[in-house]
Amino acid sequence: INGKRFNTVVMLKGRSIPRPLRIKDCGSQGNQLLKLAKNTTAQLFIVQHVNKIDPEIEESLRDHILSHTHLQKVYMCFINGVDTARLLKGMGRNLEELKDKKAKH
Repeated sequence: INGKRFNTVVMLKGRSIPRPLRIKDCGSQGNQLLKLAKNTTAQLFIVQHVNKIDPEIEESLRDHILSHTHLQKVYMCFINGVDTARLLKGMGRNLEELKDKKAKH
């Protein structure tokens, strides 16, 4: 960010969840969000999903981070399905291509 590197933790949720990502999809009662937030050296927290991300995910992650971090400033990044498609397009890939590739294996 602005030429600086940050310790980062990432939670990737893929096509195994074919609907908007909800807290119940993040482990037992959202415990994956808690595990993500407990990384006290991280300044950047990323959640990526191939569909929409429920606003409760953001709220829950923020609450967990604030109760576990000692850092002055942290960042959260949520990459939903539209953003994922944009990133893939920027890399010269698309979701259909990846689906076809998965089906061939």
